[in-house]
Amino acid sequence: MDGRICREAACLSASQSIDHLIVNSILPILAASTIFFNSLSVYINATCCYTLLSTLKHTAGGDLKHFLKAQTNSEQYGKLPEEKKTDLRL
Repeated sequence: MDGRICREAACLSASQSIDHLIVNSILPILAASTIFFNSLSVYINATCCYTLLSTLKHTAGGDLKHFLKAQTNSEQYGKLPEEKKTDLRL
């Protein structure tokens, strides 16, 4: 065989190997990781939703107003006092 034809065949073979690697190795890993992170996101959202619903369920026995008031108070007390603004005009 001519040396040039061998080089072209080798380049084509290497190109096909890279395509094969991408299609058979990298793409499935990307697909699996996307599915994993989407599942993780759904799990976290479901966990937060379950926690909220459980809290509301436990406080729904007539204590919901008290619970909401306590939440509001804790938010108010958690804030830092506003700084006094000094008038610097002459």
